[in-house]
Amino acid sequence: MRNKLILLAFIFVVFIVLIFSNCVKRSELELIPKKRAGVVSTALSLIGAPYCYGGKGPGCFDCSGFVSYVYKINGYKVPSTTKELMKIGKKIKHISELKKGDILIFKIKRKVYHTAIYIGNGDFVHSPKKNTRVRKESLNRYWRKKFKMGRRII
Repeated sequence: MRNKLILLAFIFVVFIVLIFSNCVKRSELELIPKKRAGVVSTALSLIGAPYCYGGKGPGCFDCSGFVSYVYKINGYKVPSTTKELMKIGKKIKHISELKKGDILIFKIKRKVYHTAIYIGNGDFVHSPKKNTRVRKESLNRYWRKKFKMGRRII
């Protein structure tokens, strides 16, 4: 009789642990789209900010400084150099696998890389180059050819 009580108590404890662990995972999963939406919203809110070499915001940005700043505002610490951004999170190999909030890495020239934030529907926001401002663009033919990878943080 005592062994049966111990077994029942053990099963009950395992059952309770499983129930609560599933609740935590479900609530964490429910937050992910909100976190991605926050990244997208922040990126869009910065459209029009001027480009400046080495700029990490909020007054001006270079491409990697823009990505780093947007993530920082949303509670994520990510590097502020393209080289380091290429190493973090989960690698996304194909444009078709991108989700809102993913970091885009483009290879512009032999050793020159550019970063941006994917906002969905084939669009992204970035701080392009000298004498320009943060802007929204489409993953058109030019950018698709330059796409090297995406990085997923959220």
